[in-house]
Amino acid sequence: PATLMHTHSVNVTLEASPDAADVVGLLDEGDRTFLIPPEHGIDGAGALKEYATDRGRPRADIWENCIWGESVTVEDDDLYLFQAVHQESDVVPENIDAIRAVTGTADAAESVARTNETLGVGF
Repeated sequence: PATLMHTHSVNVTLEASPDAADVVGLLDEGDRTFLIPPEHGIDGAGALKEYATDRGRPRADIWENCIWGESVTVEDDDLYLFQAVHQESDVVPENIDAIRAVTGTADAAESVARTNETLGVGF
């Protein structure tokens, strides 16, 4: 057997106490994060892989950090959420950008945009 994805339970202590909806909005703005909509019925890593396959992703790669939006909770200054990571492909965009940074062929914003467009990052 092989494990292609895994999930994390994240707890971050923050300096302030943001509203959970604000955190969701911020995460939703990221082009390398995917907030899993509840209406998709995705209840785990296996269902995410199926979703990637259905979306036509090569090898069902998932380059984004997948976060269940409904799991985002803030209690006092603690942020809680559940995320899923596809360990075979989630590092690919950052590695491409790192190569460009080391070789000086593109600035950060240009590299991220080019990588995202080339790979098709963003569900």
